[in-house]
Amino acid sequence: MKSLNKKSLWKWLFIALAGVNVAIVAFLIWAIFGPITVPHDTSASPVAERDSYPFTIEASKTDLNEVIDTFLEEQTKNAIIPYTIRLEEKDVRLYGSIKAFGQDVDLLLAFTPKVLPNGDLELHQSRLQVGELPLPVKTVLEYVQRHYALPDWVTIRPKDKVVTVELTEFTSTGGVSFEVKNFDLPNNQIKIEIKVPRKLIQEQS
Repeated sequence: MKSLNKKSLWKWLFIALAGVNVAIVAFLIWAIFGPITVPHDTSASPVAERDSYPFTIEASKTDLNEVIDTFLEEQTKNAIIPYTIRLEEKDVRLYGSIKAFGQDVDLLLAFTPKVLPNGDLELHQSRLQVGELPLPVKTVLEYVQRHYALPDWVTIRPKDKVVTVELTEFTSTGGVSFEVKNFDLPNNQIKIEIKVPRKLIQEQS
């Protein structure tokens, strides 16, 4: 916080100094050439004030995997069942475990991603492996829904074999929101729009 205040102080000192220099120059011009009339451009339209400012970032699977790892490290810190999510060549995979017959059995769930019009991400189950057990997908998804520490903005519909990542419902500190614009894993092209509230920018200025 101190570094921000110091940075802001230097910024305002610079603006003030620049303003003094401009005032002196303007006075000298006025003294030599007479009054100065500043033309007003009536054709220019006023700048509309927006509630937020959008920025689109592009990321690779490697970049996003690092972000996911960092997030899950905090999300599953006190979880009974740890799990990992990886963006692979063509799908999104969840690696974890499931308790069956009193034993922990390795679990792999793979999903095909689909970007929804509102900016959320829908994951359609495409592969299931629970050791050598032939468990139904619906049963496994219900288990994950009950026992895994998932974020509030991730919903599972076991009957439909679908997981929805409601990224538009996730808001970070300061009110920054997110929307998925492109999630093309085979071509390693991921685009996410970040909306920064105008109020947050003003607070940092």
